[in-house]
Amino acid sequence: MSSALDKALLAMSLEEEEEEETPFDLPDLPQYSSCLNNSISLIGRILNPDCQKVPNLIREMPRKWQKFDRVRGIALSPERFQFMFKHEHDLLEVYEKGVHSFNDWTLAIERWVERPPPDYLNFINIWVRLRNIPVNHYTAKAIEALGDLVGHVVEVAFDPSRPRINDYERVLVRFDVSRPLYKTRVVNLPGGEKTTISYEYERIHKRCFHCQRLTHEQTVCPFKLRDLQKSSEQSNILNKGLKIKQDKILKESDPLFGVLEENQVGINPATGRPRIAKEVLDGMRQYLLTASGPEKIIREHRVKSSLADIGNDPIAQKAFLSLETLPVITTNIDKGKGHVFEFQNSTSAVLPASVPGYHSKLLQSAIQAGRNNNEFSTPEFFYSEGSVDSSYNNSRSFLDFSSVNSAIVGEAGTSRAADVFKPGRARRRPPKNKRQPFEGALNVNQFGYKKTDVKRKAEEEVKQGSKIKRKLNEAVPMEGLPKDL
Repeated sequence: MSSALDKALLAMSLEEEEEEETPFDLPDLPQYSSCLNNSISLIGRILNPDCQKVPNLIREMPRKWQKFDRVRGIALSPERFQFMFKHEHDLLEVYEKGVHSFNDWTLAIERWVERPPPDYLNFINIWVRLRNIPVNHYTAKAIEALGDLVGHVVEVAFDPSRPRINDYERVLVRFDVSRPLYKTRVVNLPGGEKTTISYEYERIHKRCFHCQRLTHEQTVCPFKLRDLQKSSEQSNILNKGLKIKQDKILKESDPLFGVLEENQVGINPATGRPRIAKEVLDGMRQYLLTASGPEKIIREHRVKSSLADIGNDPIAQKAFLSLETLPVITTNIDKGKGHVFEFQNSTSAVLPASVPGYHSKLLQSAIQAGRNNNEFSTPEFFYSEGSVDSSYNNSRSFLDFSSVNSAIVGEAGTSRAADVFKPGRARRRPPKNKRQPFEGALNVNQFGYKKTDVKRKAEEEVKQGSKIKRKLNEAVPMEGLPKDL
């Protein structure tokens, strides 16, 4: 019985394996496609998985963008995410800000495309500041060439007709996130001198202090370990008297072998990008393979002469050999400007604790500054002595602008004012129908407010006739002789 059951299970498993090997065809119907919803979305990936987590990023970034009610995050994988926007203008506002970061580490974010290219999410656009540019080479082409040392220059912010108060120039580069962020590069000038160009990257927070990359911290840097191993291997090779052999790029079976030199192909060590694009090399190979005999020799000579003609023209090399787009020159020198973060040079502010009474003086000056601001600001509400609302929340405005109780908090004043405005204690006043109108209310005009002090007690005494105050120049009227005479 058991053997028959095992045979049946074995047969079922074989059938299931055959069914799994058959691929499933997804229907090409609108209800199976989300391209319409994805058209207003951003796709991104984290660069440092050790310090960045996608669930936390999805909860935090809408609040950071101040669009928490108009954007929705989706976790696509442990390293990739998507943000769906309700409106196109919100997406453009976020995307045009440039580099975004989470937990102080950079993110790679691009607009959604239906069929992404192979290098999708491997590049980010960064504004770079170039310092120490030679004064005799302050041109747009020279700035572009210096910016190419760190990445493909997309835009140059340079206007020679305007005065410049900053000691740097800015270029927008399309940066490969797998490459290091160089701080300085040594440049050989045409006259034989050398200069060092320094680079600062806007909106970039943290990076590895050893290899200057955005993908890890220094404590887990793989290049640091590799450099240590390589140094030990090189020391062993030098001790044994052996030479390091470098692999050639052009093999003998390659049609371009003997036509191009090794220094014309491969990766340019200055820029880190190919000297000749793969598409151009494939076209050259196809051009030589389709001929034979004398025609092949003629075509080889044409390839050599064409490379020699554009060898001294950097613009032609970039356009025809590297197949890179030429940068755009803009006169807006502050376009997309952001902060530069340098954690190594940051110093914490130290308070002068040795100065006696420093903190108390600082607090006192802040309070006085707040009082000065209140003196020149028009109050939102005005209250008189006969006001109905007597809650403590509005007592501060009454205290500052009343013509009766004008004592400032902390200064000497009447005991009645202190009792009235004491927190948590209600004022004892007669009912509304028994109150007398207050004649000393505020007189507010179009220019502000003005206090009019009226002495009610003096007026009542004048009406009763008990004491009459006369002016100095006023004569006493003749009332006749006394009755006793």
